[in-house]
Amino acid sequence: MINNWLTIKRFTILSNILLFLIFTSIVILQNINRVSDSAKHRINEVLPNFYLVETHLAEYGLQEDFLNDKFGKLAGAYEYMMILDHDSSYQNIAYNQTTKNINIYEGKDKKYLPIIKWLLNQNQDEFFVKDGLSDKKIKVELYEVNGSVIAEIEHAIQTEAFNGQLYTKINLSALLIEDFKEILITNAYLYLIIFIFFYLFQALLFETIFKPLSKMTNHYKLKNKFNITPHFMNDFMLREMKELNDVTNRSVEKMLAVTDETHAFLEEIVHEVRNPAHNIKNTIEYLEDLIDNETHPEIKEGLFHIKNQSSNIDSLLTGIKLSHELYYLGGNPPDSWIEPKGCIEPLMAAYMRNYPSYTFIFNDNVSKTTKIWIDEYSFELVMQNLLSNAVKYSTKESTIFVGIRENKLDNTINIDVTNTGSSIHYSNINKIFDKYVRLSMAKQITSGSGIGLWIVKRVSEIYDVNIDVNSTNQSATFSLKFKHIKQENIEE
Repeated sequence: MINNWLTIKRFTILSNILLFLIFTSIVILQNINRVSDSAKHRINEVLPNFYLVETHLAEYGLQEDFLNDKFGKLAGAYEYMMILDHDSSYQNIAYNQTTKNINIYEGKDKKYLPIIKWLLNQNQDEFFVKDGLSDKKIKVELYEVNGSVIAEIEHAIQTEAFNGQLYTKINLSALLIEDFKEILITNAYLYLIIFIFFYLFQALLFETIFKPLSKMTNHYKLKNKFNITPHFMNDFMLREMKELNDVTNRSVEKMLAVTDETHAFLEEIVHEVRNPAHNIKNTIEYLEDLIDNETHPEIKEGLFHIKNQSSNIDSLLTGIKLSHELYYLGGNPPDSWIEPKGCIEPLMAAYMRNYPSYTFIFNDNVSKTTKIWIDEYSFELVMQNLLSNAVKYSTKESTIFVGIRENKLDNTINIDVTNTGSSIHYSNINKIFDKYVRLSMAKQITSGSGIGLWIVKRVSEIYDVNIDVNSTNQSATFSLKFKHIKQENIEE
């Protein structure tokens, strides 16, 4: 299953980025058109001079003195006009010929040249002017000289009075720099406005959607199972967010009511069932004392199994109640520290008496001053379930091993429960801690509810205990790793 990565927050950010890119593209296109229009305007400003000179040459030919006197001052500061006469020995006459060689750029103006050049090149094929002597269009050629973009208007004149060419060249870069500065200032204002808009839009979304949603999400993430409390938001939020919060709170309140009813019902059931179970156990113990083992061994063994089943019922009910209170209701586990060896020894002694056909071995190398964080009853419940499983799924005369060891490397206490004569297939190891799961082999060997190891797993989670399972062909080992340990003074 593919996770849905497109959250509301990511969608908003991506849409803002897309809108910003669209806006930037529009601004760039607008600048290209504005620079192109400004360039055409500058070119059209020099056309009157071009028409006057062209008309004079066509009608009167090359009269150098007349041109110098009348048209020598026509060319502007960044214009350059040249007349080429194919029939005259003069060959050419130039007006304001120094313009093309003047270094007019200083400071920041030089940085604008590549941008202006790029913007002009986008519409280079659209520059045309109208010939003054005819209706034909003359293409304006653009080329680069020393980093500047030069626009050239060239037209051949062939009349009886003159045979040659007329050139007018304009330094567009120099003329457009001031215009381009105004464009940049306008763009800066536009970008500032759009930035403020996006910032305010994001701030509004954050305050009205993302912040309330994040608080509500974190509130419920910190809860355990059904240990939920309604989430109250005092910050401003959109009406839709408030409705979502109210609906969630109403659902939580209904769930809490149902959970409280379930807990009360469970306590009543546990109380009603545990009393008869205790009575049965006491009665069986009394009967065991009256019956001779040698005379009626089968009756003695039957009573023994009945007593064990009543004890299992008591442990099962207590475990369910404990798991419900700590795991589902999210109650805080008690700040209880126990000495594991002292708790395991009486359990091992009881199992030795109850199961004489099995061999029980208990080894430890942990000091009595070393204590682990868990309450005594939860620890006893876990160990009873592990030992009961070890007995159930082992053949008679098998060996049950319990060991306690201290790992100095990671400062942990490990408790291992190993049974021989049976094993767990590696494909089933991840299933055995699930609720109500009993493997096919276990169903054939013994009866049960399939909840014992589930309780072990839940208690381990409550006290932050790692539990691992290892199995070979002839054995299975459950390992508990207690990470919260401390050393206490013997005098205490």
